[in-house]
Amino acid sequence: MERKYFERAGWEFDWNKDSYAALTVLRLLDMKENNPEVWERFQRLEDHNEARREEEPDLWEYHEKHVVSFITEKLGLTEFTEDEVRGAVGKMFTNCGDLELSPAHSRGCGYYPTYANMNHNCRANTKTFKYASDQRLEVRAQEAIAKGQEISTQYVTSMKPTFARRPVLRAKWYFDCGCDRCLDPSELGSCLSGLLCTRPAPSASKLCGGCVLSLDPTDGEADWSCRLCGQLYPPEAVLELISEVSADVETSRDSDKDSIHHLERILHDYSTRLHPKNYLLVDVKMKLAQILGNYAPYQLPTLPRPLQERKIQLCQEMLEVISIVDPGFTKQRGIMLSELNKTKLNLTKQNLSVPENKNSPLFKKLFERACREKQFLCMYLAHYQNMFHGTNPQKSG
Repeated sequence: MERKYFERAGWEFDWNKDSYAALTVLRLLDMKENNPEVWERFQRLEDHNEARREEEPDLWEYHEKHVVSFITEKLGLTEFTEDEVRGAVGKMFTNCGDLELSPAHSRGCGYYPTYANMNHNCRANTKTFKYASDQRLEVRAQEAIAKGQEISTQYVTSMKPTFARRPVLRAKWYFDCGCDRCLDPSELGSCLSGLLCTRPAPSASKLCGGCVLSLDPTDGEADWSCRLCGQLYPPEAVLELISEVSADVETSRDSDKDSIHHLERILHDYSTRLHPKNYLLVDVKMKLAQILGNYAPYQLPTLPRPLQERKIQLCQEMLEVISIVDPGFTKQRGIMLSELNKTKLNLTKQNLSVPENKNSPLFKKLFERACREKQFLCMYLAHYQNMFHGTNPQKSG
C-alpha cells in the first residue's frame, strides 16, 4: 500500500533507515481515501499529543523529523496535513495494539477499530485473545455483563498493586485511572498493596499486625495508615520495604538449600511486615505452587504428604486473590485449578492405596469428586487453550 506514495515521490525506501518509522502511520493515513468510514472512527480517538510533547520531548522530536517531516516534506504528500500526521502518530501510540510477529519480522502494531474504543478498567469484565495466525482479536466476557453496563478491557496485569499499575497507565496511555479498584485503598478487598503494622501492641511481646494501606491510593505521596490502630507510615518507608523485599526475592542466601527453601524463607521473614495477600508474597506463593510437584526433587509422585497439603493451601490462597482482581476464565486461574486438582487427585489415590481405606465411602467420594473436577478442568482448558497454551482453537458458532 505505501509503495504508491514512495513511487509517486520518487523515493527509494531503505528498510535499514529511519524512514521505516513512517510505515504504520502511512497505512493509517491511507484510510482517509480508501476506507473513509474507519478513518472517521479513527479520527474520534484521542491522540494525547499535548501530553506526549510535554512528557516525551525526545520521542516527539524523533517523530517530527522521521514521520511528520518525512511524509509532508520529503514525500510531499499534500493530501495529509501536519496535524493529521501528528494525530495519526499519537493515536497509533495510544490506541493500537502490538502484533504477534516472529523475530524475523521485527515489531508491529495494528489498529482494531472496535477494540480501540474499549476503556480500561483494573478489574475488567472481559479478556482479550490474540490469534497469532492472522492477528485478529477476540474479546470474551469473563463474567456476566448486564445490559447497559460498560464493556471494559485491561491494559496492565491485574496482579500488580495500584501504586504499580497507575504510573504505567499514565506513562504509556496518558491517563490517570480512577476505576473502583484504584480508588479503594484495599483494592476491592484484595489488599495486594497491604502491609502489616509493626507498632508494638498493648501486649509487649506482640505487634499490632493491623492492615496498613494508603490513605489516598491515587496520590503517590500520601501517607499510609494502620486500619487497626491508626499508626501512620510515610510513603518513603513503604517504598523502602517494597524495595528490600523485591531485592531479597531475587537473591538467594547461602542458608537457602534450594528454591523451595528460599521462597518459603521469604514468606516467613516478611510474615510480620507484609499482608498475606501483598502482591510480592502472592507472587512468591504462585511460584511455590508451581514448583512443588513439578520439579526435582519435588515431583508429585514422591512428594511428602505435608508438602502436597502445602501446595493445596497455596493454590487455594492464590485462587482467592485471583477471584477478586481477575475473575472469570483467566490464565492464572486455569493454572492454579490445574495444580490444585492434580494434587488433590494424587492425595486421594494415596489414601485409597492404604488397605483399610479401600472400601471407605469417604475416600471413594473424595476420589469421585476429584475426577469430576478434573473432567471440568479439561473442558475449561480446552475451551481456553489459546490463552493457556498459545494455540489457536476454532471459534464456536
